[in-house]
Amino acid sequence: MAINTQTMQMATAALVAGDAQIQRQYDLDLRRVITFHATGTGDIDQTFKLDDVAYLLIFARCHFTGGAGSAAMRISVDSGQGAAYDCDLYRVLAVGTGADMNLRLGAAEVASPAAWSFRPDDAVRFQWTNPAPGATTWGLEVGLAIA
Repeated sequence: MAINTQTMQMATAALVAGDAQIQRQYDLDLRRVITFHATGTGDIDQTFKLDDVAYLLIFARCHFTGGAGSAAMRISVDSGQGAAYDCDLYRVLAVGTGADMNLRLGAAEVASPAAWSFRPDDAVRFQWTNPAPGATTWGLEVGLAIA
């Protein structure tokens, strides 16, 4: 049974169109930011990660209300390879009431591999010592995306 050339061309065009649609969806998924939230009145010691996939830290912001005082926000990697591989990535100095943290990483900083890219078994960790525990409330928002 011979296959018609026109039928073959139509089938090929349909496959190409399907591949293009899959690629567009994949590209959209890569740019989708998954947002995590944490809040409290004590110290901040929070970790965030995406399960079973390499990911990038896209942004981090923290708002503080009540109380007074400021301290450094430490951002580090909690490595899935063990404590010997944990390391500081960045410190934002003097954040607290009246001095919110707003960290947005640009395209150059999140190009993979980069300091802001993480393996599936890593977690990005945020730590801040509350200078007025119980009086200062904080709200931390972190955006991660598939690498």
